[in-house]
Amino acid sequence: MTLLAAVPLGPTATGAARRASEARRAAKQEESKEDLVSLINNEGEDLRVIAVWGTSGDLGLTTIVNAAYENPDVKKKFSCRAWIRILHPFNPNDFIQSLVKQFRSAEGVDVLLEPEKTGQDLAKEFTGYVNEKSYLIVLNDLSSFEEWNVIKTCFPPSSKKGSRIVVCSSQVEVASLCTGQENQIVELKQLSTDQTIYAFFKKDPHVLVKPHPMSSSNETTTSTNSPMVLTNEGLANQSEGSDERKVITNSFTRTKTLATALEESQLVGREKEKCDMVRLIISNQPSQESIVISVWGMGGLGKTTLVKDVYQSQALMNMFEKRAFVTVLRPFILKELLKSLIMQLTVESSERKEPTDLDHRTRSKVAAMEIDSLIVELSRLIKGKTCLIVLDDLSSTTEWDHIKRVFDKLDGTCQILVTTREESIAKHCSGKQENICQLKVLEDKDALNLFTKKEDKMEFQSVVDLARIRSLTVFGEWRSFYISEKMRLLRVLDLESTSGLVDHHLEHIGSLVHLKYISLRGCGGIYHLPDSWGNLLQLETLDIKGTRICRLPKSITKLRKLQHLFGGDLDPYCVWTNEIIPHDLMNLWLACCALKFLKDAEAMNGDPNRHDLCTYWWHVIFPTLAGRRLDPSGFVLPKGIRKLKSLHTLGLVNIGGGNKSILQDIRRLTQLRKLAVRGINKRNHQEFCSALADLRCLESLSVGTLGSPPLYVGIEDLCGLLDGVSSPPSNLQSLKLSAKLVKLPEWIGKLQNLVKLKLYGTKLSDVDGSMQVLGKLPNLAILRLLEDPFYITEESNRLNFRPEAPFPSLMVLELFYVEYYISSGHLVSVEFGQGAAPNLELLRFCGNSRGPADLFSGLASLPKLKEFGQNYYPYEFEADVQAQLALNPNGPILKKYSRTEMVL
Repeated sequence: MTLLAAVPLGPTATGAARRASEARRAAKQEESKEDLVSLINNEGEDLRVIAVWGTSGDLGLTTIVNAAYENPDVKKKFSCRAWIRILHPFNPNDFIQSLVKQFRSAEGVDVLLEPEKTGQDLAKEFTGYVNEKSYLIVLNDLSSFEEWNVIKTCFPPSSKKGSRIVVCSSQVEVASLCTGQENQIVELKQLSTDQTIYAFFKKDPHVLVKPHPMSSSNETTTSTNSPMVLTNEGLANQSEGSDERKVITNSFTRTKTLATALEESQLVGREKEKCDMVRLIISNQPSQESIVISVWGMGGLGKTTLVKDVYQSQALMNMFEKRAFVTVLRPFILKELLKSLIMQLTVESSERKEPTDLDHRTRSKVAAMEIDSLIVELSRLIKGKTCLIVLDDLSSTTEWDHIKRVFDKLDGTCQILVTTREESIAKHCSGKQENICQLKVLEDKDALNLFTKKEDKMEFQSVVDLARIRSLTVFGEWRSFYISEKMRLLRVLDLESTSGLVDHHLEHIGSLVHLKYISLRGCGGIYHLPDSWGNLLQLETLDIKGTRICRLPKSITKLRKLQHLFGGDLDPYCVWTNEIIPHDLMNLWLACCALKFLKDAEAMNGDPNRHDLCTYWWHVIFPTLAGRRLDPSGFVLPKGIRKLKSLHTLGLVNIGGGNKSILQDIRRLTQLRKLAVRGINKRNHQEFCSALADLRCLESLSVGTLGSPPLYVGIEDLCGLLDGVSSPPSNLQSLKLSAKLVKLPEWIGKLQNLVKLKLYGTKLSDVDGSMQVLGKLPNLAILRLLEDPFYITEESNRLNFRPEAPFPSLMVLELFYVEYYISSGHLVSVEFGQGAAPNLELLRFCGNSRGPADLFSGLASLPKLKEFGQNYYPYEFEADVQAQLALNPNGPILKKYSRTEMVL
């Protein structure tokens, strides 16, 4: 006899049963996922592109792709294989060399040891491989659609060898665009529950994907008979509430769903604007002159997505003979923009089967061209053609003026689409009101601006459907109820300069997991970020500049998609000498003795509560009293910041605390374009110089000591400490040095791509020697010499611009208090020799009244000078400058500024 006893399950048994059930469901879900190997090995003779993207950046992405790359079946199928990490900036020559070298390896050691080929020989060998062989290429770390536009021209689609290209990108938009508008999407098998990985590929009836297994209704509702495949069209239908949405929604167990992640790359709620723009372009097309259409609106509204969708519209696809989409980079360099235009227009020629040279020699030739030659080449490409050109993210009228002068010289009919954030720039570019399109923030309730004076909670929630808000900007006083958990689709949160904002208001923001942009700029009541912000895994931009945050929390290292981190910039003197002790002793008394009053005050106007004051003392006052000086003009990073591999912008970082491991972390951020650090000293300068050598993509660098020049009270100088930079970033375009250097670092003379240089309180003793070095930099366009850049003495008191070091590209020169606090003498002469500064357009001067009336000489010899700006100066000085300007054939003007205007 068998006895059955009914025994209630305890917590352990119940947990085990639940885990077993979850394991069964996970196994069924895993079976329904696609395998990258099968996608690569699918039959078909056409060249196919498979783009791979992960919801948590590159976590596990490389492992998944490498497993497929090394699969025996894949190796057997493809006679040529190559794995390329895309370097930034992209170098076509290095790219082709690396591909050929890896292709050779399949033919044996003897071929591998052959000398490397260049020019036509290299192009011929490469062409032979891609035309005659079946190849598999992995492109790792593709960061922009513009890079893909250049790369794809190397691989002829006419080759019918069944080749495959796998593109790995941390940007969902880039991954989706690489395979075209009509693509399919599948979830891949993966190694970690922390990462969901998807593959995009062109819609093709011959590509078979694995369907979901049949499921019984009593076991799980997450399985389905439908295949785990989405198209862009399908996603659009789901966003309207289709029943098929369950197919996807139920298959994700984390808060980030594929549909939500992808909707940033789709056109959501802007269909009317798209149709209007397409109609406008079509109506302008019969014109025989170039037309400029401007799209303007605040950041985060989707200007780039809208214009890119218009650019790729089927209605316009065959209307133009030439097309190009260029993002205007910072700092603006006209030569680089023209190169990008030429490369893309050349690509268009290739795709339309027109005669063109796309070999290595042609690319190298374009890379070596100066502006005049680039204009000639651009004119040749578009002569007699109809062209559609997009200039994305224009930030000033000056940039447009430089671009317009080029287009005025071209013999072609262009329609130019410009995106910008400012209405004044849009009007300046387009001229005609009918060619200006504003992207409105309240359109379709996707965005909300709050001018917060009289609104209360009931009024606020009745204005909009909170669940649909994607962008929120607050102007004025802060109310904590403006952040609601219902704002689950919020992408942009702009709280810049909001008054009354304190630390405890930030806690709930950590639950808005789809946020991509947060700005707390200028919020002086913020001292600390909550740990819950580590949940914002989609965050790309965090701006805490002008707050009092001195240290970032450890949880910040979870934000693997973070690209831009701004902070610091508070004046350290006003904070440390005038505010901390008396103000904070009062706050401590209030915290201990008047908690009820503070709570009542908080309810009325958002003033700090006890939690905020304790946080303030813990993170700011106690470290200061303990001698661990924290400078609010820069923030301290936590260990592990090296995990944020997507970072492009980082600053202002305080590295002066003695923790050298932070510099080891920074040197691993190899995608950094812009870095600002403070706290260089004798203890860490070697590690800093070594780190710079690894930051090959760096375009902008700001370096300073703790404290504020030019006084440097108690601050050690950096004389010779920056000379250890043996190999400065070759693409460095902007450099700011705010430290007592005494002598100019030798490596600055090697910066052939430097466009903008700011020397602030550097106290350089060799005035003539420094000017000789700077004057030979071929691309230096903006030079700012501020507050004791030189140590002026009775023996060294002249600033000479000479023909032998002519500053050939200089366009803007600012001289502010060249002799300020430190100098023992005063400046007696600023002289422009014949032939020096031939492209100078703007000269601004702000100084003490000690200088002579005839301080400047040679102003009449500056052929392109447009304006001499000055603060209010003695009449004799003004009369002398005005007399020289009257002799200049270019007719420059004299303009007066207040000191505040000059600094701004």
